[in-house]
Amino acid sequence: MPLPSFLFLRRCAAAWVRRAGQRAQEIYDWAAIIQRYEALWRQLAEIRARDGANLSAEPLPLAGTPWILSRRSPLIPAHV
Repeated sequence: MPLPSFLFLRRCAAAWVRRAGQRAQEIYDWAAIIQRYEALWRQLAEIRARDGANLSAEPLPLAGTPWILSRRSPLIPAHV
């Protein structure tokens, strides 16, 4: 491989690595993550306000309701 082609490939690879590092920082940096969570929370608050959702109106069922507790798991032997 001639020397100029090698240098060109090396520069292209270096530029790609820089762009990949910048993109990783834009996506996975804590500041970026927090901004996305805050935007999500604002969006959810807008949806709740628009739809008139009342979170205290009816509580969610508990995970250990009698129906769930009475079900047998196929992974647990019957004699247990």
